[in-house]
Amino acid sequence: MSTDGRGVLPTALRRSAALLALPALIAVTLAHVLARDRSWSHEWLWAFYQYQFVTVLLGPLLAGVAAWEGVRLASARDLIGTGNRPQRALAQAWLAVTLWGLLAYIVGLATAVGLVLRTGVPGAPGPAAFATIAPAVSLLAAEVAVGLAAGWWLRHLVAAPVAAVGCFLATLWMYVAGPSQLIIVGGATSSLIRLAPRPTLEAWQTAYFAACAVLALVLAVRLAGWGRRPGSWQAPASCGVVVIALAGLLQQGDTLLHVVDQPLVCVGTAPSVCVAPGYTAQAATARTALLPYLAAISDLGIAVPTTFRQNVEPGQRTVGTVEAGLLLGDGRSAGYAVLGSLISKACPIGSDARLQADFSGLSYWLYATVNGERNAGPDVPVIATGPSTPAQRAWLVQAATALTACGR
Repeated sequence: MSTDGRGVLPTALRRSAALLALPALIAVTLAHVLARDRSWSHEWLWAFYQYQFVTVLLGPLLAGVAAWEGVRLASARDLIGTGNRPQRALAQAWLAVTLWGLLAYIVGLATAVGLVLRTGVPGAPGPAAFATIAPAVSLLAAEVAVGLAAGWWLRHLVAAPVAAVGCFLATLWMYVAGPSQLIIVGGATSSLIRLAPRPTLEAWQTAYFAACAVLALVLAVRLAGWGRRPGSWQAPASCGVVVIALAGLLQQGDTLLHVVDQPLVCVGTAPSVCVAPGYTAQAATARTALLPYLAAISDLGIAVPTTFRQNVEPGQRTVGTVEAGLLLGDGRSAGYAVLGSLISKACPIGSDARLQADFSGLSYWLYATVNGERNAGPDVPVIATGPSTPAQRAWLVQAATALTACGR
């Protein structure tokens, strides 16, 4: 390997273990995009943020590949150490694995962008969408550095599976036990309309992961005996930066998203359905699905919402919540969207048997009336399952009134 600095990176790229692993790396990113639910394809920000969950799969693989590369370098440690700047070997190896990993990452992201464009979402990704890239990329770079250092230190091919499995298990552990901000850089199970990642949190995550990458490389250099001269400052300085970045990141707390203003497009009246631009084509169908449920509740003399909006808190009476599932074809959920507008989020339905009976009975009656569904569970009051009578109507009004008043 050249030690004069000329042509080192191209050589490192050609010889990198990541080049051999590139097809597998790309396959992982494509599987993450194509083999899972793609409800996110109607929102730019949701698409970008959801894609960053690929770090859970791609990061451990890159750590394993980097460990393999570290073992290969360790086998030539004596030869590498004869150069004027031997630490460049580790830096170039890290950069080569990171760049090949980023190529796989970009292929997956480009595929996600193509799917969003295919759904006809207007406009282009905004700054908040592009900002999700920085924490994810810096996390991958840190995992590459840690894997490379592990391989350099262990000097055995077992380092590759150990680094990959260890990285994956550590990721899962932090997802479950936290602090979540140390590992979660993306992934959302529902729409991000009127929500966005917190910019300050993303900035601290990026700084922390970058500092960890530098520290891992510095420690790997010191393991080789380089940098142990009197007055060497790299390791203490890197540790200090990591501590500062970690403290700043933990200070941010584990609230990953915050509420933002987002213009909505409204379709129809009484009710109007207000959605993000990516759902405009589906708004009319969702409104049609809501109408029979609204008519049935209105016939009881109960006030129904005049507007349905994405990502509003349920239980506002005059404003209902329309979820992405309803917009994307789950017409059956329209009944629950109507019922949800009546019930405050503070209402303890699950811990109150009477309220649970009221909700179960009203839900059964609503779906039986609109859809003809008659699958009564044991918690559905008998009066709700019988024929329409004044007594049944009075009970339904009482149930709706009790639910509407609960938690207010």
